Amino acid sequence: MKNKFINKIEYILLYKRRREKNVREMNIKIHKYLNETDDEFLLDYVDINSRYKHNKFILFIYSLTGLLIVKGTWNYFFPILFKTLISEDPKIVNIKNIAITLNVIIMLTIIIVITFIFIDMTRTVYKLNREQIILNEVKKMRKEK
Repeated sequence: MKNKFINKIEYILLYKRRREKNVREMNIKIHKYLNETDDEFLLDYVDINSRYKHNKFILFIYSLTGLLIVKGTWNYFFPILFKTLISEDPKIVNIKNIAITLNVIIMLTIIIVITFIFIDMTRTVYKLNREQIILNEVKKMRKEK
């Protein structure tokens, strides 16, 4: 258990190991694509390219939607937070800390969830782009044969 954890930390921190793993995976993919028939290769090529373009478009739409959600949340909760901070009403003064904490927690939760989804989608687009580049290189190699 401890060894797995240490290996995972080393893998994250050491670029050399990640690079070696990526080179192995790339070579496996290149050999796979080179050994496919023309129809199979074309299917993979079209599939990867279409998924890449689709995910890139969805990422763009999600980015706009995420920004609008964050802006809307901020526009809704900021006035409440501001009124709570400057209020002198005895009823509000008693619950000021709770109201401030709840507002901040809600705003941060929304921002964090959107950020994690955005990071995941960005990784997906990155991996598809790498796959697309490999396919383009293999396409060149296949033409040379």
